[in-house]
Amino acid sequence: MHVIGPELGYTLPGMTIVCGDSHTSTHGAFGTIAFGIGTSEVEMVLASQCILQTRPKQMRITVNGKLLKGVTSKDIILYIISQVSASGATGYFVEYSGSAIEALSMEGRMTICNMSIEMGARAG
Repeated sequence: MHVIGPELGYTLPGMTIVCGDSHTSTHGAFGTIAFGIGTSEVEMVLASQCILQTRPKQMRITVNGKLLKGVTSKDIILYIISQVSASGATGYFVEYSGSAIEALSMEGRMTICNMSIEMGARAG
């Protein structure tokens, strides 16, 4: 779901994507609002194409500069998690910005959005 959707062009900017997996946030790399939901919520979406959610808190993380040789997107997000903590983004939708993020490949951006969950975020 997290790779095939983008590869086939189903994931497009501006979409809202939900799935019964917390790492649905991977799709955020494409300018979507994407987050995991529970089984009961999946049932609600399949039945009505709607979901009731509270408004998430927002966090923006800016990473500027040029990455040194051998530094990857995984290194960036692991460093961010070490600074924010494993629960420091709980309840947040996290937006990533800055020159280092802009320079990443789509795969790199997908990695960062996917790992947002590891610091408690709902979406990246």
